[in-house]
Amino acid sequence: MLRRSALFVSLVLACARALPAQEPAYTLPESKDCLGEPNAPIVMEVFSDYTCAACGQYFLDTLRPLIAEYVTVGRVCLIYRDLPFRNHPYSRQATLYAYAAENIGQKLEVAAALFTHQAEWMQNGEIEKVVARVLPQKAMTRLRQALKDPKPDATVERQLARARQLGVHLTPTSFITVRGQTQRVIGAVQYPILKRFLDHLLGQ
Repeated sequence: MLRRSALFVSLVLACARALPAQEPAYTLPESKDCLGEPNAPIVMEVFSDYTCAACGQYFLDTLRPLIAEYVTVGRVCLIYRDLPFRNHPYSRQATLYAYAAENIGQKLEVAAALFTHQAEWMQNGEIEKVVARVLPQKAMTRLRQALKDPKPDATVERQLARARQLGVHLTPTSFITVRGQTQRVIGAVQYPILKRFLDHLLGQ
């Protein structure tokens, strides 16, 4: 069930995005998708697109400190979904690289590289060149092998289905769940605002 609070209203206003008139029912995803402790008191599911500038800002400036301060200490289970939503020729290719990187344990490194150099590969499609800057040669060899496997492509389709099920039409979109209550946040939230909100939830 979706719940509202005064603090949440201020958080949504900070996002500068409107909520859908009717929100589909939210169900928690499988714990195997969790980055961090699956039994953490807060579950945060994020839908993002590598060709989305706001998603890049959200990942680099908000989610990375969230991982360092909340995920690694077991307070937040983060589920990060890569979605090739936008009508861009290289969006799905970037997503496939990210999921292949997840299969070799290098997801966060590759995601950071894709967002940091977003303007570059979006112009020329040279995604592997960008990824190679952050992975050693052995890891790149494993990544290329992982890209040949159909698993990343099948994973993309599952995430797209999940997004459709939840009515996700804009990126980034986040779902924050605590004690069975879920709140949808649309847009890139600044880390100090998100931190205040999470601390409020943890303190309840």
